Amino acid sequence: MSLVRDAVARRNAQFDEMIEARLCSNDSELAAIEVVSEDGDQRDDDLRLVREALDGGASPNALGAVFVAVVTNFTYEVDWKDHFCFWPKMHEHLRSRTMNLHDPASRRAVERAFRSFSDEHRGVRPMGELLQHFPLMSWPLIHGVMPWCAQRHVARVLDCAAAEGLIPDDPAAPWPKGKIEALAVSMRVPVFVMGIIQNPTVLERLGRVLLGDAPRAEAPSWIRRLHRSVNRDALTRSLVAEAKESQRERASSRLARSPALPVSLLLQADGSKVDEVRMWASLGPYGRTVGSSPEVLSFARAGAALIARVDGADAGRVPLFNALAAPALTEVTWKADSLRLQPSARAYEGSEIPEVLKRAELDAERVFEPPLIFRREDDRRYALVIGRVCVGEKIAVLAVRASAIAYGVEAIGFAPKSVRGAPHLVALFGEASDAVESELGAAHISVEAPKPTLVPTLIPALRRDGERLICRAERDIWLRLCNGPVGGALSAEVVHNGQAQPAEIGDDDAGNILVHVPAGALGVGVHGIRILADGRPRAIASVEVIVEPTTQAAGLTRWRATLQPTEASIEHLRENQCWLEAESIPGVLVEVELKCGARVSSTTLEANDRGPLTTARRLRELATEVFASEDEVPEQVEIRARATDEPEGWLTIATLGASDAPLRFDLSGGTPALVAPDDVPSLLRLELGPDGLLYQPASPESLREPGLYLAKVGASRAALCVCDALRRVPRPPKVVRFMRSVERALELLATLRAVDVAALWPEMSRGSGIFVRRASARVIEREFVGSLCGRAWVEMEDAIERADLDTLARPMAGLLWVDEAWLRERIEDIEDPLDLLRDLLERIGERSDAFEARHLTLSFYQRGMITRGQDEAAVRWAWASVRRARVARACYLVDPNALAGAANGDDRE
Repeated sequence: MSLVRDAVARRNAQFDEMIEARLCSNDSELAAIEVVSEDGDQRDDDLRLVREALDGGASPNALGAVFVAVVTNFTYEVDWKDHFCFWPKMHEHLRSRTMNLHDPASRRAVERAFRSFSDEHRGVRPMGELLQHFPLMSWPLIHGVMPWCAQRHVARVLDCAAAEGLIPDDPAAPWPKGKIEALAVSMRVPVFVMGIIQNPTVLERLGRVLLGDAPRAEAPSWIRRLHRSVNRDALTRSLVAEAKESQRERASSRLARSPALPVSLLLQADGSKVDEVRMWASLGPYGRTVGSSPEVLSFARAGAALIARVDGADAGRVPLFNALAAPALTEVTWKADSLRLQPSARAYEGSEIPEVLKRAELDAERVFEPPLIFRREDDRRYALVIGRVCVGEKIAVLAVRASAIAYGVEAIGFAPKSVRGAPHLVALFGEASDAVESELGAAHISVEAPKPTLVPTLIPALRRDGERLICRAERDIWLRLCNGPVGGALSAEVVHNGQAQPAEIGDDDAGNILVHVPAGALGVGVHGIRILADGRPRAIASVEVIVEPTTQAAGLTRWRATLQPTEASIEHLRENQCWLEAESIPGVLVEVELKCGARVSSTTLEANDRGPLTTARRLRELATEVFASEDEVPEQVEIRARATDEPEGWLTIATLGASDAPLRFDLSGGTPALVAPDDVPSLLRLELGPDGLLYQPASPESLREPGLYLAKVGASRAALCVCDALRRVPRPPKVVRFMRSVERALELLATLRAVDVAALWPEMSRGSGIFVRRASARVIEREFVGSLCGRAWVEMEDAIERADLDTLARPMAGLLWVDEAWLRERIEDIEDPLDLLRDLLERIGERSDAFEARHLTLSFYQRGMITRGQDEAAVRWAWASVRRARVARACYLVDPNALAGAANGDDRE
C-alpha cells in the first residue's frame, strides 16, 4: 500500500507543477480539464492508480488532484446520456471495491474533493440552476467545461448567438452579460448545459476556443483535445462552422458595406390570358447576416415593407419579412427604354429604418435593357438568365417589338406574347438551339450543349440561393440526373466538411436516374452531391445543397411561436400549464397543431387571441382532443405551428416527453419510493395549521400513512399526497399568522409548485387525493398571498370570497390606493386580466411591461405556467412594494376562472 501512496504523491507533484505553470501564465479560474493529460495511456494509468488507492482505503479528498483529474476525464469523455445515469456510469468507470457511488455518502466525498481542489487552486465553481438542482454533480460537470454530452447543445447556442450578433467580433472583448443565457433558456437546453452557459468564465473561454483559429501545436493540450472532440461529431462541427461564418459575415459587414440585396426579373404566364405574360421583380433574400439581426427582425415584425422603386417611383410593395429568407416578388410595369429597379425598405409607421438595411440597398440598384433572356423554371415561370443557356432548354426572349432580334426569333418559330404593363415589349417563347445562337448573342448569351445536371425531384427544395439548393433538416434529398450519359457505370457521393460517403443511385420505373441521400447522412451546413462515371475522379454533374436547421427556418419566417414554460413536459400540458408566445407581422395568422401518435388537432390563433391565458385555453382544448383518455400516458407529444397561408410550412416548436425532473416519487412498487440522481433528499411532512405551513421531518417508512409529503434536494422539490378514501372534502385550517420575508415567500412558492402536481397514492384513492391536493394548495396559496400582500388583503379576500365584480371593486381600490370609479370602469368589461395588469402598473407608477408582474400574476393561475428560475426575481420585485404584489393578485381576482373557460365562446369546463 505504501507503493501506491508514493505513486499518488509523485503524480500529484506533477499535477502541482502543471497547475502552478497554468496559474502563472493565466489569471483566469482553473478548470480541472486543463491539467488532464492529453495522452490516453497516461489517463488510463491515472485511473488504475486511483482505483488501487481507493481500494486501499484512501479517501477522494486525500487523493487530491489525481482523483479530480480522473473524475473530470470521465465527465468529459464518457457519454453518460442524462443526469440519472451520471453516478451509476461513473461507478462502472471507477470499478472501486470500496467506493460505491450508488451511495450518496460517496457522492458527497467526490464533491468535497472538487471543492477542496477549487479552494486550493482558484478553480471554477458551479452556479445558477446547475448548482441549485445538482449540488454534488455540478462540481465535476463544471470542471469538465464542455463534456461530450453537452457539445451539440453548446455549439447550437453559440451558432444562434453568433447569428443574432450576441458574440463580440474581438474574441478578447467582454461578452454581453445575460443575453446568451436568455437565448439558451428560450432554446430549452438541459440544466447541466445551462450550468455551462450561466458561468461567464467557462462560456467565454469555450467561445474563444471554438470560434477562434485552429489551435497551434503549442496550444494547451485541453484546447487541442476539445477541437478533436468537436471535429469527431458531424453536427457539432457543422454548428461551429456556421457560427464562425456568421462571425465573419458580421465582421466584414462592419468593415465594409453589407452585400447588396439581390434584384432580378421573372416572367410569368397569366392564367386568365394565355397570350399575355406578367413581369415580376424578384427582391432578396437579404442573407443570413441581415435577415437574422434582432433589430431587423423586430423592424420587419412591426409591419415594415420592401418597396420596388421603378425609375425613381414606387411601383409595388411586399412585406419585408418575405425577403429575409427567400426572394420576394412584386409586379412591375416597364414604360421607358430601360428599367431601373431599386429596392427600398419602409417602416409601417414612422419608426427608424435599421442602418444594416440602408447599407444593403446602396449597391442594389439594377438597370435592365432589352433584349433579355429568361429560362423556364416551372410550367408558368421564367427566370432571368446570365451567361449561357443549353440546347433544348425552354426559354423566353424579351425584346422591343420592332427590333431585329424579335423578328429573327419569331421567324425561327418562337411564339410571341404581349407583356402586361410593357406595350413596347414582346416576349417570345421557344426552345434554345443552334439556330438562335446568333440572335441570343445580342443579349450576351451563349448557347451550349446540354450538360448533365442534378435537379430536385419527389421532395422539392425550400428555395434556391444562386445555384445552391436550400433544403430543410431531417428530410431525405432526392435528385434526378438530367442529360446523363448513355451506358457506363455511375456512382454518387455526398461530401460534407471534406469527407465523402456513398449515396444511393438507381433508375425509377420511367428510366430516370435518381440519387437518394437519406436524412441520416446529412448534417447542418453545405453538402456537395456528385455523380461519377466509370470510376473517374472528375464529376460529370454536381450540385451544392445547404441543409438549414429548423430553428433557423423558424427564426427567419414571418411569424414566431414558442412554448412556455421552456422546460415543459407532457405533465405540464395535461395540467393546463402550457401557453404560447406567438407573434407575426400584420395580416399573418398562426395555426398551432398538437400531434400524439396518429391523433392530430389544430387551432388558429387570431391576432387578438395570443395572450398567455387564451393560448393556454386553446392548448388545453387541443390536448383534450388528442389524448385518448385522462389516464393515457403518451411517450411523446409534438407541437407544430405554421402560417395559415403556408400550407407546407409546418415547423416543430416543441416535442414534449415525460418529465425529466431530477427528483420524483416512484409509485411503481408496493410503496412510494424517492428517486434522486444526485444527493440524498430530505423528506418532510407538510402540516397545515393556524400558524402557517410547517415542515416536519419524516422517514420513508411513514409514506404509508395518509398525509402530504415534500422531498427536497437543493432547489428541486417533489410532493406526494397519500390519501384514504374520503366521504367529504377536508377543510384544512386557515392561517391566522403570516411570516413576511422573501425567503418564506420563495419557499412557499416552491412548495406550491410541487403540491400543484403532487403524485397521488394509492391509485384506488386517486379521486380523494385530487381533492386533498387542491384543498392543500389553496391553503398554502393563501399564506403565500398573505406573505406578499399583507393580512388586510387576505382578510378582504376572505370577506368577499363569493362576491361579484361590482362588490369587489370598492375594497380592492382602497387597498391598492387607486380611484374606485377608475378601477370599476377598467374591470367592468374585462377580457384579459393581463391588459388590466398593464393599466394598474401604469396607475401606480410602475413599468407596465415588467416581466416580474406577469410572472407573479400567472403564478396565481398556475405555478407551472412560468419558469422556475425567475421566481426569485418576481418575489423580490413584489417585496419591494406591497402595491406591486396586490396589483398582480387583483388581476387574478377579477377573473380567477380565466383558464377554466374554453376559447371560442364555449362554456364547458
